[in-house]
Amino acid sequence: MFSNAALFSDTLFQLKDNGNLKDLISSTESLLDNLEYKDIISKSLNRENLISLHADLVSKFKEKDTERRLKKFTNEVVSNIKSELSIKTSLSPIEEINLKEIALNRMKISKFNDLVSLIKTYKRIDQRELYGYTVVAERGSFKNASELLKVVRRQLSLVPAFKYYDNPISYISKLKGAGVEDTDIYRLFSKVTYRILNRYGSNVSGGERSEYRLLKKLHDAKDHDILLIDEPESSFDNTFLFESVNSIIKDLSKIMPVVVVTHNSTVGASIVPDHILYTTKTFIEGQLVYDVYFGRPTDKYLYTGCGKEIENYGVQINSLEAGKEPYEKRSSDYENIKS
Repeated sequence: MFSNAALFSDTLFQLKDNGNLKDLISSTESLLDNLEYKDIISKSLNRENLISLHADLVSKFKEKDTERRLKKFTNEVVSNIKSELSIKTSLSPIEEINLKEIALNRMKISKFNDLVSLIKTYKRIDQRELYGYTVVAERGSFKNASELLKVVRRQLSLVPAFKYYDNPISYISKLKGAGVEDTDIYRLFSKVTYRILNRYGSNVSGGERSEYRLLKKLHDAKDHDILLIDEPESSFDNTFLFESVNSIIKDLSKIMPVVVVTHNSTVGASIVPDHILYTTKTFIEGQLVYDVYFGRPTDKYLYTGCGKEIENYGVQINSLEAGKEPYEKRSSDYENIKS
């Protein structure tokens, strides 16, 4: 008897969303309230017409909203009655089915699969140049689960999930099951890598990579208050220092204090510093004493704060050239080679 009741197998009303109508009302209000472009708007749209349009849209929204509320209330009543009837009958009620929603979800999955396939396809997605080097960002597909671990940087077992890499929806489910955070899942579809290219368009060598990193550090230094550089010559050749580093350091010194510690003439002398600081250490009665001499590169003597002096020529020739004798010998050898 209960299963014969009409509501036992009745379907619910489909509730339409009034979002588009709300957007139209909001847009009309924006046109009415805008003061900055009021003259331009009034040339094409009469204000009285806009007011009338707004009133009609609000009236239609009230009508649609009332209809939606009635259907929603009716659905609740019907659902409650169906629930009560289903308890008192041995027959199973027909499950509610929304064919439109099913079709829409299938289309969403299809579009999502197409999107995933697209972002797995190799493409150079960005490139930036810095002092003759080019940093390129490229996308492509992951080859194995080990590459996934490098992205999440956690000890997870992702081998079972990677088996579903070509089935996006199942892949998401398996990643969640393996413990991957929701906020990390999007990063595990397309592999993004970065390469540094030299001026010839080839991948940089180890030495060129170090040069790029130094140039990048110098480039970013402008965002700070002071720049301290400790012996750049220890890792780079003189040509690079002279042609690239010196000019950047000199430019930075115009906007911020720059301190360079060096024993190399290519940096120390060629950069033409504004000031020189030279430190000595001596033992006096068992105590280590430091004296800091300062002055300009062209001064004959450098002085400490307490009045000690030291010959500038000796300081520079010993610090930057390893002494007078090897400096003169190298100079003579270069002349002989040239001749």
